[in-house]
This record gives sequence, C-alpha cells and structure tokens, in this order.
Amino acid sequence: MEMKINDQQLKIAFKDALFELFNENKNFVKSTFVEVIEDIAMGKAIKEGDKNDLVSEKEIFEILDK
Repeated sequence: MEMKINDQQLKIAFKDALFELFNENKNFVKSTFVEVIEDIAMGKAIKEGDKNDLVSEKEIFEILDK
C-alpha cells in the first residue's frame, strides 16, 4: 500500500515537527542561536580588524585592564 502526501500536508507536517523540536529542545535551540550570533559578530570584527593597523599586545592589555 502506497501512501501519498500532498504539498499542503507535507507543509503542515514539517511545521508541526519544527514546533515540537523547538518546544522540546529550547535550551539547545537558544544556545545554538547564541553561538550563530557570536560567530557572525566575530566574523565582522575580523573583517573590521583587517582594515586597520596592527595594535601591540601592550595596548590591548592596557584597554582590558581598565
């Protein structure tokens, strides 16, 4: 017996599966989202850093010590 599913049924099933995944794994989804945002920010910071002159280690530690 072959089971057929139309596009609308598939769409509803996919939405239900995603909803269930997010509800059951809220911490995983949240931490994954945070990591993605951090990675994007790091990539932007690296690009911005490539545009500027190098800074000495001493200058960096002086800023961090403030």
